[in-house]
Amino acid sequence: MYKKILTLSLCITCWVAFAASAQDLLWVNGYGGSGNDGARRAAFGPDGSSYVTGLFSNTIDFDPGPGVANYTSNGDTDGFLSKFDADGNFLWVVPIGGISSDQMLDVAVDSAGNAYVIGVFKYSVDADPSADTLILTTNSIDNVFFGKYDTNGNVVWAHSIGTTLGDFGNVVNINNAGEILIGGSFDGTVDFDVKSGTTHLVSNGAYDCFLAKYTPDADLIWAKSWGSRSFDVTNGIEFDDSDNMVVTGYVRGTTDMDPGPGVVNLTPSAPYNAYVTSFDTDGNHRWAKMFVGFSWNDGQNLDMDAAGNIYVAGSFYSTADFDPGPSTVYIASSGGADAYIAKLTSAGDYV
Repeated sequence: MYKKILTLSLCITCWVAFAASAQDLLWVNGYGGSGNDGARRAAFGPDGSSYVTGLFSNTIDFDPGPGVANYTSNGDTDGFLSKFDADGNFLWVVPIGGISSDQMLDVAVDSAGNAYVIGVFKYSVDADPSADTLILTTNSIDNVFFGKYDTNGNVVWAHSIGTTLGDFGNVVNINNAGEILIGGSFDGTVDFDVKSGTTHLVSNGAYDCFLAKYTPDADLIWAKSWGSRSFDVTNGIEFDDSDNMVVTGYVRGTTDMDPGPGVVNLTPSAPYNAYVTSFDTDGNHRWAKMFVGFSWNDGQNLDMDAAGNIYVAGSFYSTADFDPGPSTVYIASSGGADAYIAKLTSAGDYV
């Protein structure tokens, strides 16, 4: 799996910047149209190229150089997957959207340069950018978009996951074995087997967190869920050298973080709080931690270093305790919501 990078979203333009290890700026690209456009996340390919996901509206030129690659959205917003070479030159873009509001939220790239994309769409979208069609449909509500594109932007496969109640795909990542992990939120009873089998998960409340593992051919290996009676989210997935997973997001009520027979309850002290939880490669629960506080906080993404230490990033408001153990490490926001980054050990303890 090639390193993922996080991009910022702007309301009127997309921009992606890359820096060397010494943080010297190598290049920066900005592109946008007259509507609301934004880059969500990006990932490197094996040749140093970059793949970017996001959303756009109206007409936008995706080529920030002298060339022109104009595309017009079909609905309020369409999603996209675009690719740039190692020097930031535009290569191609795949628009993905229908008549409503659609967006692609994350991308991961394997050793062959295939891009795995996750996002959300309504009604129907054509996942095939060629003259052929690969139509995915929903029942007029948000469903998960899960697709694979080769190094030239050709669709390999694409699937929808969801029900009539609303489901969201927020994150995709690839472990060391080349297996694909996705996460997000779902409501009701959802079949996570995108082929001929059936593997149903049932939410406890309005929206629960999900974590599902697939082969590169989209065969389901397993799927897990956890959640409270309210809206809960999975936002970030990372792996250690043994392919143990660390996951972050937030929950809004008391949640049993162990999808198996064990019970590991976490209770937020505010409207919603960030969690950091771990599973082994077979989906068995290992541990769970939470950042409590006087108001809300969330977990948006995470990374791990070679020693297995975990770096969690997100937002918080008011005062939060970033030591998930018995001690306290309080940090107060400057005014409104602030960003944070916290370092934990491989067991989820505060460093």
